[in-house]
Amino acid sequence: MKKKLLRLFLFPLILIFIVSFSFADKIHLKNGYTISGEIISYDENSVTIRAPIFGVMKIERYKITKIEPPLEEFTEEAEEKEPEKEIIEPETPMPEAKEPSLPAVIPQEPKKESLGQKPIIADLMGARREKSRISLYLSGGLTYIDGGDLNGVISDYKNLIADYNEFYITNYTIDWAEFERITNWKAEVLVNITSFFSFGLGVEYLNSKMGRGNITLNDSDSGTVNGGLFYYNYTLTDNYQFAPQQELTVIPITFDLYYFVPIGRIAEVFVKAGLSYNIGRLKYNETYQSEYDYQADYYASDDTFWYTYIDDYTEDGTYSYSVKCNETGFQAGLGFDIKPLPFISLILEGTYRFANFKDWTGSGNDSWDWDEQWGRSDLGYSTDSANESDAWAGKIWYYELYDSNLDKQYGFLSLHEQAPQSSELIKNPRVGKINLNGFSLRAGIRISF
Repeated sequence: MKKKLLRLFLFPLILIFIVSFSFADKIHLKNGYTISGEIISYDENSVTIRAPIFGVMKIERYKITKIEPPLEEFTEEAEEKEPEKEIIEPETPMPEAKEPSLPAVIPQEPKKESLGQKPIIADLMGARREKSRISLYLSGGLTYIDGGDLNGVISDYKNLIADYNEFYITNYTIDWAEFERITNWKAEVLVNITSFFSFGLGVEYLNSKMGRGNITLNDSDSGTVNGGLFYYNYTLTDNYQFAPQQELTVIPITFDLYYFVPIGRIAEVFVKAGLSYNIGRLKYNETYQSEYDYQADYYASDDTFWYTYIDDYTEDGTYSYSVKCNETGFQAGLGFDIKPLPFISLILEGTYRFANFKDWTGSGNDSWDWDEQWGRSDLGYSTDSANESDAWAGKIWYYELYDSNLDKQYGFLSLHEQAPQSSELIKNPRVGKINLNGFSLRAGIRISF
């Protein structure tokens, strides 16, 4: 897996490196376009260039305003070198010199040449536009993530409820959504080194607050117990309900390299790759309620009523924690932009992100109210109540709880001061791992200055 990710990261950079050295020469035309490639021959009337997209072209001298680098810098050996392929065009009379036209903003019809002259391919397809030095890129979209232990624990809890219902004939229910997608906003400043290369420094905001889940564990029982000289009839209800809610926020600071390839006068495709520093925060908030009611009516063996025993207990509480973790990562992507105006580009891009968070640390709190009534009807009932709380600091740990009846293990995440100790019940304790590995799709606008 690491080798695949490394290839994914290095491929755009290698592509950028290789292609950048193939566009050494530039011919600036009077119509405002620029053709890049390798000049393979020239004379006093024309220049022949091999362009990476358009192939070998012969361009008349009167259409050229500037050649970079100047032809005088070529060696005599290069001047005498015969072109590999030559485009032969009919002779045409030299037109009168005209003032160069302004760069086109909207695609225009190609200029008509003299009768019998073929239009230059660049006039039809357009050439690379020179970019402003600075651009501001604003975008938004969705990121689809794996989630790591965060989603793994939710999935295990759903399996646990299903297994209990099947094995113990219970009627437990669970409604708890996994993290699948996160809203993603980004602002990035691009410094355009050349018309091919740019680098960008950006900041993103990823946030997902899942709706509050609902898990109910309701049990009931009733029956008669024979004690010889007495017996009793009992009823029992044990209802427990908790509602978890999670919020994940990540702020990546990104550095990306871009390489642009024109596909017409106003459109480009680009590849990018870079590194990120990710500032993460996870909040967990769970409300819970417990209600336990037990009643037993005692009788003598001759059915004489003795007394009623009760034990009723209720509890309401909130368990929460907030933890942070910062990690480095990397990303690579592919995009398309179209330029309807000289200073505006509309962009659609897809990016794969790799960022694996571990060592989440923070603090937690548990507070609850409880009431209890118990005793015998002949002696009187007792009552008690209290409000209690507990606070601590620690780390998010992952562990698996083993159920011997089901012979299965189920993953859990919780905040502990120390690592849970392995036992017959607790298996495979380790630090919790939550990741943002996944694909993002964003649309945006780039403004050039």
